[in-house]
Amino acid sequence: YVIADGCAAKSLDKHEAALEKIANESVNVVSASEAESILAECAASSKQSLLDDSDEWLMIEKIFSAGGVGRNESMDVDILRSLIESLHSDSSILSTLTDSLEASGEKEISRAQMHKILFQRKHRSGFSENFPLLILMSYLPFLYSVSTRIPFIFIALEITQGRGRELWEVGVVLGTYQVSRALGNLIVVMFGGKDPFKRLQILLSCIALFGWSFLALFGRPSETSPFSFTPYLSETDGGGTGSIMPLFALFCVGLGETIVILQRSLMMETAKESPSGIMDESLVAQRFSYQYAFVSFGATCAFIVGGWLYTT
Repeated sequence: YVIADGCAAKSLDKHEAALEKIANESVNVVSASEAESILAECAASSKQSLLDDSDEWLMIEKIFSAGGVGRNESMDVDILRSLIESLHSDSSILSTLTDSLEASGEKEISRAQMHKILFQRKHRSGFSENFPLLILMSYLPFLYSVSTRIPFIFIALEITQGRGRELWEVGVVLGTYQVSRALGNLIVVMFGGKDPFKRLQILLSCIALFGWSFLALFGRPSETSPFSFTPYLSETDGGGTGSIMPLFALFCVGLGETIVILQRSLMMETAKESPSGIMDESLVAQRFSYQYAFVSFGATCAFIVGGWLYTT
């Protein structure tokens, strides 16, 4: 039992191999050396087998077990078809498997063939196929990060140095901005649907663009560039303090919090590479890492370049 449990911790196949070995030799109590020998044979058997320790293979093993098929045996296609029909499921996995069986016309299917039908990833080739990944992993995350991080570097400077106001007002403006970012995520959850990128990405980006355009154009002298910085003089310099009300346009900028949309879209793009629509978890984790790296790079540019542009 201890040996079988140790194998089961890795895969169902190893578990069954150990159980068969124990049953054949009628082993009830084994010594350490005997246990090591059984485990070694169990490991060697798994290396020779095409099955590995992933959840994909475990799912296939369950299908074959439900059909009453033993280890290293193929399943009759008619039995598999009857098993699928008895489930009464609209799962994309089962529909993919059914369509493939009808197209192939084969009488039997092995575990390796089923794995290939359901999980063999379609590799992208050429710029056109990789372009969506490039957009979702680098370009849009970078621009999103720049847009949403710049306020953290310039708001304190603008309110205290440019407009001669108090530090507590910095907290009020940034607090409102953070509320809008949370609201942006809530909008994605409530109204994004199955494909939030198509529904909300352009809309929320345009709202953020409106916020930035308002801040760039509002109150600027007509004879100067819309993006030039004209400081609000303090009373000691012959002027008055500037109002912080226009800065609440950052609420619109915060609604452009679209990283959840980009993450969801990256998962959907990864799932498209699988015939059954099941994404490769290790692959999507790797792509999330690249995406987050560009988010961090965008934040770095926003803090360094943004502060430099503001002062010059």
